[in-house]
Formats: sequence, C-alpha cells, structure tokens
Amino acid sequence: MISTYLTTLYFVSLVTAQIKGGPGHLPVVFISYLCIIHLIFCKEQINLDRDTSIPQLILILAAILSLTFHFNIKCLTYIIGFIINIIIYNNLFKQISLKHFQIVFFCLLLTIFYPAYNGNQLSSIYGNSNSLGIILLCLLYLLFLLYKNNYFILFICIVLSYVLFLTGNRSGIISFATFFIFYFIYKKFGKIYTYILFLVFLVGIISYLTYCAFATKNLLYQLNITFYQRNFLYASQRDTIIKHTIPNIVKKPFGLGFGFSSKDAMQGLGVDVTSPHNAYLKMALEGGWLFLIAYILLILQALRKAENPVTVSMLIAFNIRVFFDIATPFGYSIISALLIAPYYIEKGLKHQKHFNRLKMRSLP
Repeated sequence: MISTYLTTLYFVSLVTAQIKGGPGHLPVVFISYLCIIHLIFCKEQINLDRDTSIPQLILILAAILSLTFHFNIKCLTYIIGFIINIIIYNNLFKQISLKHFQIVFFCLLLTIFYPAYNGNQLSSIYGNSNSLGIILLCLLYLLFLLYKNNYFILFICIVLSYVLFLTGNRSGIISFATFFIFYFIYKKFGKIYTYILFLVFLVGIISYLTYCAFATKNLLYQLNITFYQRNFLYASQRDTIIKHTIPNIVKKPFGLGFGFSSKDAMQGLGVDVTSPHNAYLKMALEGGWLFLIAYILLILQALRKAENPVTVSMLIAFNIRVFFDIATPFGYSIISALLIAPYYIEKGLKHQKHFNRLKMRSLP
C-alpha cells in the first residue's frame, strides 16, 4: 500500500515541478529518496526489467564514464538521481494504482483551464505554452491508459486539442498528431507497419533539421506557413544551435558532464538559448556517444517488447517531440519521465495482473 502511494506522489511531484513559481524539483527529489528508503527497509528485492536490463546497464556505465572524465558535484548529483529513478521505474511502477491516477488525471485536467497567457499563447499555471503542451500530452496518455468509454475519450480529446491550439505550441501539435496517427496504425495494421512509419518519420525529421542547419539558403522558410504570427516551419534558431553543437559532440566522445550543456556548449553562440533544444544532442553532448547509443537501444527494445498500442504510440510521440525539446532519460521532469515511463507502467500493470491471477489460484 505504501508503495502505491509513493508511486502516485512521485508522479504528481514530477508534474508540480512544471508549475511556474511552484516548489520546483525539490519535492520530487525528496520523494524519490523516500522511495529508495522504502525499498531498502521493506527488504524488497531490487531488480532491473529483464527485457531492457542490458541497455539500462550500458546507460549507467556511460553516465559513470562521463563522471570520471568530468568529476564535480553537479554531475555526481545528476547521476545519483538518474540511478535512483532507474530503480523506481523498474520496481515501484509495479505498484501503480489506476484509481489514484484517475484522481491525478482530473486534478491535472482542471489546471489547464486556468486563463493565464504568455503573450497571445495560453500557458495556464505552467508559465509557458511549451510546459502546458507537455502536460496536455501527459493527459492524453492518462486518458487512453485509464478509460475505455469511447464517447468520454472523444470528448476529452476534443477539449485537449482545443486547449493545445490555444497554446500555439508547435511541438505539442506535432506530438498530438503523431500519437493519433500511430495509435490508429497500430490498431488497424499492427506493429510492423507502425515501425515502418516510425522509420519514415525519423528520416523526415532528421532530414528537416539537417537541411535547416546546413542549407545555405533555406527554401522551407520561404513557404511562410503562418501559425501564431510565425512561420510553422521555422526552426526557431535550432539550425544555428545544431551547427554549433555537433562539433562539440565530435570533440567530446565522453561528453561535457551532465548539467553542463548550457554553460559550455552555448557560450559564444550569440543565441539566447540554455541548451541544445534537442534531447538527443543533449544526451550526446552531456553523457557522450555511448550514452546516446544506449538510450536508442533502450527505446528500440521498449518498442519491441511493448504490446499496448497506447504505450507504443506514446513512446513514439514523446521521442519524436524531443527532437525539438530538451529531456534526459530517467530525469526529474515529467517530459524526461515520459520518454520511457509508459513502457515500465505497462510492465507494472502486467505484473499486477499476473500477481492477482496467482492470488486467485491460491485461494481455497
């Protein structure tokens, strides 16, 4: 029972970290330590998910390698949190409570209607449209995970889509569309066609970002598809950032150390940014080449082993979104968590069903 409450509190604190002027990351860090203490004192066996244990171990090894080349307190703190979150995902997500998450869902749903704007874009209590877009995608995931009534799902999808349009968040719109497309393809045609389409999406996005970064004259910008008073195809300075970041990645195979991409890689760039604004570049820049490779292996294995269309579609949607956003796997933010958490939540729900079946069989 305690594990169930801790898991729910952990998820809630990931969300509250996004609130502007809120408690920040301190509650989620505190709760994560409580989770570890609980696992130790309850003498519960701490395991890694068997299907993804190898890429997880490589991720840990890559993180430690990065630390040995760039030892400092900030980097050490990141890695301790990273390992703690790996333990939580693999062990406490087995105790997830869908009833608790239904309460979380409705509380989250209420927050998106708070009428606060950043310019002409809705931001609610989260301070900016990008953070609100992440919360909306989280709500979409919970909606499909928790409910089966098609009319209720359709109604909430319309509401979430309308609020998303008010945010003007382009990456949010792309990830919403991605989720619906892949959910439909998976349900109608199965995994093979889903993976083929995923490959097509990846080639398209990587080609777009590469073209924006290295084309001498960007013809896409001349199309001028206006959305919220700006070109929908405009890379928002990501072209300059990518061009600046890649040489740093090539020169530093073991990374710059976690938490240092904003300080080291962005200096002298002449662009008002705090990171590479691309999760994959951030992983390679901070954790090194091996860290990025291990994460890609982890996602591919999770997609291969996942069986729920909601899990597969959301993993794809989030991992496509972070081509245009920042996140660190097993990090202390909701977008970092949802890069991979849907897979472990699915595994946890399967574990509960198996446990309940064994329990029923043991009854006299």
